[in-house]
Amino acid sequence: MPLLSRLSQKGRLSRILHVYKSNVQTCGRWTGVTRSQCVRITAVPDDVLVDERFAVHVKGLNQGDDVTIQANICHDKDVLFTSAGCFRADESGCVDVTKHESVSGNYTGVDAMGLIWSMERAPGQSPGLRPGTKDVSTPELVSLAVFKGHHTMEEISEKSPQPLSITDVQRWYKAREVEVIEVKQGSVRGRLFVPPGPGPFPGVIDMYGTAGGLVDSRAAMLASRGFVTLALAFFGYKDLPKSFWDLDLGYFKEAVHLISSHPSVIPDGIGILGLSKGGELAQLIAIHCPQVRAVVSINGFPCLSIVAIRNGDETLEPAAPMDTSKLEFTRENYVIFKNCVVPKENASFFPLWERDLPFLSICGSDDQLTDCRLQQRQYDDFPEEHKDKIELVLYKGAGHLIEPPFTPVTQLAYHKFFRMTFLIGGMREQHARAQEDAWNRIQTFFRTHLKS
Repeated sequence: MPLLSRLSQKGRLSRILHVYKSNVQTCGRWTGVTRSQCVRITAVPDDVLVDERFAVHVKGLNQGDDVTIQANICHDKDVLFTSAGCFRADESGCVDVTKHESVSGNYTGVDAMGLIWSMERAPGQSPGLRPGTKDVSTPELVSLAVFKGHHTMEEISEKSPQPLSITDVQRWYKAREVEVIEVKQGSVRGRLFVPPGPGPFPGVIDMYGTAGGLVDSRAAMLASRGFVTLALAFFGYKDLPKSFWDLDLGYFKEAVHLISSHPSVIPDGIGILGLSKGGELAQLIAIHCPQVRAVVSINGFPCLSIVAIRNGDETLEPAAPMDTSKLEFTRENYVIFKNCVVPKENASFFPLWERDLPFLSICGSDDQLTDCRLQQRQYDDFPEEHKDKIELVLYKGAGHLIEPPFTPVTQLAYHKFFRMTFLIGGMREQHARAQEDAWNRIQTFFRTHLKS
């Protein structure tokens, strides 16, 4: 039975967190050992953007002391994600997570952010819980605690040992100076993030997939890095269509016009970033909108899939329909969707080369929703004289949700539209490395191709 599933009492981690808070002003000492100083855990810096690293230090130990550091991502009184790493103090009585290896726990080896990306869903939280925030204007709280000795997560939960020291880190999805504008203009709905300063800045539309609603954490992070970013909803949000079975390309053309004409955006064209269905739509929009100068698709289908989309008087039919008879299920009843959407035998992929614009295609080899071989076929289909316009990046071991870095890696995702939990893939450490590289690559790509 998996470790976390044996932790039967819901909310136990929350009670441990309460113990931490009630002892925040205390400092621990080893029982029976006289020391002139207290054990302290610190994070430097302790106020960061989500894509920024921070260092965790423990001081005041004896040489060779064994300790466990636990990290929790918390919201209100709930612990959402949790991890632990086991360390041994050096000759100066210190542990530095950026230099010292975790010998056991959620990850092993030396990794400054290992306690974050290796987090698991906390006991009592629903399968398919995704990292992120519903309010980018408030920080995500990471609580750090250090315990005497080496412990498993199960032991910490069951025995509730007294922490020697605790501290918190505030992590922000949005820099404080970024302006947030609710978008309700014409038929377009979303949220616009504008960096501080005179500009103009590169403009980007950011979209997610078939779960619907508005996901704005990545857009807020892009704006914090100097991009005017429109987090664009396209169904299941406010007065938009309730499902993605009712999409109109005209809506996306209107959104492109909105951001490309914004006074803070470099006037020569915009970029589009999309994940999953959003990546597919990003390619389709680019073909039909000359204002689009650069496209990034993350695990997006290379042709129109599942449903048709209106384009004026024309209806664009899907080249890859959905066949629900090919749904598979794990022993835990999680959905395996990978084989349900397959291009027709005569299907052609989006002819992005006709626009002669740069295209970055990012995919994971362990994606359990979209077969990464399709992106390879798309690359192979590009005419040789246009091959320099497409960059295919395949991350070994990465799954479907390649998000910004230093967030917990999840292999499951609850789909609000289908009301099922999907297996989405991703080998935890390899996926974490992919997210860090992809985030840097995306920013560099847009800065290179959206210059004035």
